[in-house]
Amino acid sequence: MRLTTKSHYALLALLHIARFEHGGPVTCESMCQHNRLSKKYLEHILRILKHRGYIATHRGAGGGYSFARPAHTITLAEIVRLTDGALAPVESVSTHFYARTLIEQEPGLLRVFRDIRDYIARRLERLTIADMARIPRPSAASPATPQHHASPSLPAAPRPHASPARPATARPHTPARSPRARSTHSIPKE
Repeated sequence: MRLTTKSHYALLALLHIARFEHGGPVTCESMCQHNRLSKKYLEHILRILKHRGYIATHRGAGGGYSFARPAHTITLAEIVRLTDGALAPVESVSTHFYARTLIEQEPGLLRVFRDIRDYIARRLERLTIADMARIPRPSAASPATPQHHASPSLPAAPRPHASPARPATARPHTPARSPRARSTHSIPKE
């Protein structure tokens, strides 16, 4: 699973509404300014969210966007599935978007990818937009590095077992191979 710009915009818009809706409907302009988003693309994403019943629009002076259903009922998994499709790393282990793949030939790989799918799904299905809105956003003066915040209201993710740190070593330069130099091995067609 890799988040696309579509998911980024949808999640940022919903978090912005969750944080600022208490003052009335939130404008598209404030979402764009606060999150440095393209207005045209954000409007497209907001139409999708409205059509699917996540947000409502309010016209006129003081208009904008608000939640059509409570933020604590909207999971991150729902939004990612809506905008990007499967949470699984390969379609052959997806529970919602299954499709046959070559990976199915190897039971060991299937098991690994199912474990990854299960972890991602469990984590994203347990977190809601309201949960995420409670995590403070770093101020504009903070460094541009990602900030990790602990919150007692969020379920903690189990830490994977860390492998021993490897010392940084320089890799020798490997020249790019020409198309003719590529391997001639291919996967047999069925």
